[in-house]
Amino acid sequence: MLFRANMQLSDFVYGKSSKDKTSGKKLGTVALAVFVILALSLVSGTMSYGMLELMHPYGLGAFVPAMFYIAGSILTLMTAVGYSRALLFASRDLDTLLSMPISHLTLLLSKLAGLYVYELIFAAVLFVPAYIMYFVVVGFTAGGLLTMLIAVLFAPLIPLSLGLLVAFLFGLIMRRMKRRNLIQIVFFLLFFAAYMYVMSNSEDIFIFIENAGSDFWNRVTNAYFPAALLYNAINGDLLSLLGFAAINAAPMLLVTALLSKFFLKMTALLKQSAKKSKFVMKHQKNSGLFGALLRKEFQRFTGSATYMLNCGIGLVLLLGIAIASFFIGDDIFAQAGFADNGLMVFSTAIPLFLFFSTLTTTTSVSVSLEGHALWILKTAPVPTTTILSSKIAANLLLYLPAQLVATILLTIRFGLNVQYALFLFLIPAAALGITTALGLILNLAFPKLDYDNETRVIKQSMSVFLSTMINILLTIVFSVPLYVLLIPYAPFFTLLAFAYFLILGAVAALLCYILRSWGVKKFNVLPA
Repeated sequence: MLFRANMQLSDFVYGKSSKDKTSGKKLGTVALAVFVILALSLVSGTMSYGMLELMHPYGLGAFVPAMFYIAGSILTLMTAVGYSRALLFASRDLDTLLSMPISHLTLLLSKLAGLYVYELIFAAVLFVPAYIMYFVVVGFTAGGLLTMLIAVLFAPLIPLSLGLLVAFLFGLIMRRMKRRNLIQIVFFLLFFAAYMYVMSNSEDIFIFIENAGSDFWNRVTNAYFPAALLYNAINGDLLSLLGFAAINAAPMLLVTALLSKFFLKMTALLKQSAKKSKFVMKHQKNSGLFGALLRKEFQRFTGSATYMLNCGIGLVLLLGIAIASFFIGDDIFAQAGFADNGLMVFSTAIPLFLFFSTLTTTTSVSVSLEGHALWILKTAPVPTTTILSSKIAANLLLYLPAQLVATILLTIRFGLNVQYALFLFLIPAAALGITTALGLILNLAFPKLDYDNETRVIKQSMSVFLSTMINILLTIVFSVPLYVLLIPYAPFFTLLAFAYFLILGAVAALLCYILRSWGVKKFNVLPA
């Protein structure tokens, strides 16, 4: 069972057994994971230290790690809902495993062990830095260390058990719906809107906590009783610590027992799909070869929830940040120096536009997703340049309208001048041309055509990893001229911004030329 659990975690991280991965790819994946963990830990530690400085004088120091335990529980619940269905109820190896001479309980424990370790990392990333800061401010004790270890080990159990049930119920409701992908995106947008509202009002929230004191903590613990037990345990109550462990373990034991008893029925229910509408023959409009290929790219994008969420997350964030600006008070923008300062708004918005619109591109996976059907494109009477152009156009048509809408919204919100509004669209658009072409070049250089699950292409392929890392680096590089040239030489803004736009456009044109020469040859020699 332990071997199987290790394989589950390895498959989740690498997509396949680690034997199938080169040392370079594994090293890159590990490096990215370490970077994300360190970044989240730094954010958690910094925020918790600031809250401890605020709360400890009032005798509420234990409140901070307990609050981060709640935050970790929420994050664990979200990730458990998102991944448990794919890893447990609808995994590709499920039929094979069910046919093996092992009990359903053993199968469940092996899969749950891998999922538990994954969720444990999320809980530890938020909770452990907060508790270390608690040691720094309040003081270290052996009992406190024991409390931290038990809290970390047992913290994921309640949200994980709830996440399993919610994932099953959500899948049960969604299984017969025709627009499941759209509904999932709507839920993501609602969550993002709530997150932006909380972040934009964080200062008011801290003031409210300071004024409310223990009354606020009593309200929180009434809503989530395990946090009250942890709060008492941090203050040295051993019985509360034992109660915390027992209350967290009980729901997981109950859910595991229910799953082992009804696992076959639950997986059978989730495999049901929506009733297809009656087929009606329709005349297809003739839009030419390019239009047909472009339509195929969009059909692939809208037909996969994984593809939409991974490649469309930047699209959602780009529009979300522009919409969120209307819900942030003028006083906050005034403190940030945005009031009646179009150049400050421009220099802040450009890096955000660059980051969100270039973080993920459809071109970094569009060739790989052809998979074993690539021979259809290669044998069709279509020029290779037309095929590559359609893949570039699909990404541009996704992000350029979003950039335009975001530019209009920010122009209205801050009353930007014409030149700021114009280059707020043109500069990110030119940068988008660079990252779009670069994503296709990387996908041609590192294709992954022999996959058995598109998730492994969309989230775990080398072209996606390199594209994401390079795009983050390019965002930093592209933002440097804003602070080196445009801000210091504001009187020459229009001339400098236009020159910068031309330079970015020239780089994009050079990459497109590489695609028309090297890219065409590379595509033609790909194994079909």
